Amino acid sequence: MTICHEYFRHFERGYDPNSFELASRSVAACAFMQSVVEEDVICRDFRGRDAFLKQWLQYTTSYENFSSHMCSVTLVDEEDRFISIRSMAEMRFVFNNFSLKVLYPHFYHQMQHDPQAKAIGDKLLGKECRISFDLVLHFNQHGKIFSHESRVHLASALLDMISDPFAVMKVLNASLMTEDGHWKTPNNDIQEKRNELPKSIL
Repeated sequence: MTICHEYFRHFERGYDPNSFELASRSVAACAFMQSVVEEDVICRDFRGRDAFLKQWLQYTTSYENFSSHMCSVTLVDEEDRFISIRSMAEMRFVFNNFSLKVLYPHFYHQMQHDPQAKAIGDKLLGKECRISFDLVLHFNQHGKIFSHESRVHLASALLDMISDPFAVMKVLNASLMTEDGHWKTPNNDIQEKRNELPKSIL
């Protein structure tokens, strides 16, 4: 469980090696990932340690004031060969125009000519979003992460901000997020549920 605490400590301010403020932290986070995560680590939507880091980069650079912290950690399964640990965590960030343009492109386009969509967008822009998520890390017999699962509760977070279920669905339907909480932007090699996991909890 120590590795889970370390994991969230490294990413508590996000990940962006090109940012002056985050460069040294990002170098340390990358070194940490190389030491504890298999290079070909797998999840349902993608494969590889670099793709894993790209998701943190996407969250960090697409929003303002990104932060994350772990709320709880539990040993959920222990076998002779594998150990699975589940963390419940929270991300906080602020929406801006870039967030909507990159991660919700269809909705952003609607905002330019649809007053109703613009009114919904105005409830997001400049506001802090608190979004809970679950992360399961699967460790192999060498003590390294070989597989991971996640579930990001975007709908409930948006409902807290907008308070209109129909408006939430409008934003969700325009989102590039997969069911597991990964961003299918052009610079990310994401294909939803492309991989079958050797072990699954969520």
